[in-house]
Amino acid sequence: MRIGVVGDIHGNYQGLKEAVQQMGKIDWLLFTGDGFRELGQFVEAGFDVPVKGVRGNCDFSSAYPEEEVFWLEGHQVLLT
Repeated sequence: MRIGVVGDIHGNYQGLKEAVQQMGKIDWLLFTGDGFRELGQFVEAGFDVPVKGVRGNCDFSSAYPEEEVFWLEGHQVLLT
């Protein structure tokens, strides 16, 4: 399993796309906050990768939680 991690996008949607493209084939994208609008654009653009995300300290009106605990292939992950 390959996991990509990004955060602190702060309006740089093009940078987000380039970062994910440079990662190559990933099975999950984890988002650590600060740029939830850009992450929403990424998901809406149809990138074929599931996303888990949390809000950052600058994501004032985000619906994402502050932290999330979940399992990926037998490993417990805390995203905050």
